Amino acid sequence: MESLAISIASERRRLFVGRQAELSALDAWLGEPDPPTRLFHVTGMGGIGKSTLLRRMFERARAEPVTGIWIDGRATSATPAGFLAYLAAMFDFPGRLTLDRIRAGVLTRRLSGRSIWCVDNYEALEPIHEWLWEAIFPELPARGHLVVLASRGIPASTWRTDPGWRSRVHHLPLGPWSPAEAAEYLRRAGIPERHIDPLVRATGGQPLAVALAADAFLTRAQPPEEAALAATLEVSALLMREAAGKKLEPLLEVLAVVPEADLALFRQVADEPPSDEQLLTLGRLSFVEPAGGGFRLHDVARHHLLTDLKERDPARFRILRRRAVHALMA
Repeated sequence: MESLAISIASERRRLFVGRQAELSALDAWLGEPDPPTRLFHVTGMGGIGKSTLLRRMFERARAEPVTGIWIDGRATSATPAGFLAYLAAMFDFPGRLTLDRIRAGVLTRRLSGRSIWCVDNYEALEPIHEWLWEAIFPELPARGHLVVLASRGIPASTWRTDPGWRSRVHHLPLGPWSPAEAAEYLRRAGIPERHIDPLVRATGGQPLAVALAADAFLTRAQPPEEAALAATLEVSALLMREAAGKKLEPLLEVLAVVPEADLALFRQVADEPPSDEQLLTLGRLSFVEPAGGGFRLHDVARHHLLTDLKERDPARFRILRRRAVHALMA
């Protein structure tokens, strides 16, 4: 009987479309009999398909005689000690893994032949970015290893000007699907042919929006226009939350449920009072504007974020709305 893992991988492959240039770069490396160690950096906005591409690369490499190592940047604390502890747990090292042990080759001795290291959500590791590039990645053998990073942007790095790194690093920026690629995904997902072009136009080929629109059409029987609109709203809210970051997300939730908020209202409605730094950063967001002594969201941004909050976490929405009503009536 086929295992669940094999079934899931098969479905992912069936629905994977596009990204031929990126996969060709991987295939070129896999096709070399003794490839030099290289680093691919996949970048792009939220929902553009970075994790999907990384999984496809991982599966494609493992189909060859290549060992795969998957690292989620969000699963390890962004400190040298936390990253080393994560590797120790992954490779089942006895005792404490140290940089000296890595330099002694303990990591690479546990890998047979070539290997691919896929690091998803690499932006979570930005605080130790320079340490990884100076202390960890250089300890890999000069041949036979491929490191693939996926992040929203490119952290400041010396590799652009470092002659040693420059020839080994390839930047792979991702954009939206072409109309043909988006249409192919919808076709594979089971969307009737007559509805494909309207969905492609409405979502702009943004992979997450296309996938969400297909899901809304198939599972909730929404008309194509409604499905595309709902998907676009969800993706827009995702990108605004991503731009704000986790520390500011609670403040965005407050601004979604009230027309405007000052420090006193934030203190009454948010889970924790905001710091001066949070308020300063909040005011710099392009979709937040000053309002009297406080802040408010642009109308379109508030509509997207409020709709998203109601659908994504209705219990949270009710709690914040109740707090806001009590605060405004006090």
